[in-house]
Amino acid sequence: SVDLEAYRALLKRAAHRTHKEWEQTEDAAKELAAIVGGCDDSVFRSIFERVLEGGNWDAAVAAAAARPAGAKPWVVLVTGVNGIRKTSSVYQEWFKGVLEEALGEQYGGGASL
Repeated sequence: SVDLEAYRALLKRAAHRTHKEWEQTEDAAKELAAIVGGCDDSVFRSIFERVLEGGNWDAAVAAAAARPAGAKPWVVLVTGVNGIRKTSSVYQEWFKGVLEEALGEQYGGGASL
């Protein structure tokens, strides 16, 4: 179970802070992990179900385990103002090809969403 008092105290203390202060962000993340558990915990998986499933967490864990030790993962962040068709573009047939072309030889894997 989750200690709701500790969770509320953490939110009061840290939720308003910028994520750009890495040390503070890391400290808050560690404290949150101590409160809600980890990915193997059933309560954690219940609370973060949408994030884990929507973010394809289990497949990401499997891909990380299969990746050679020296290889680094790639993340492509698609940003922009509302209404410019970011999400629609990512799901177009041509997007994976454009992504592979843009990354070039520096990326040896396939493009997957």
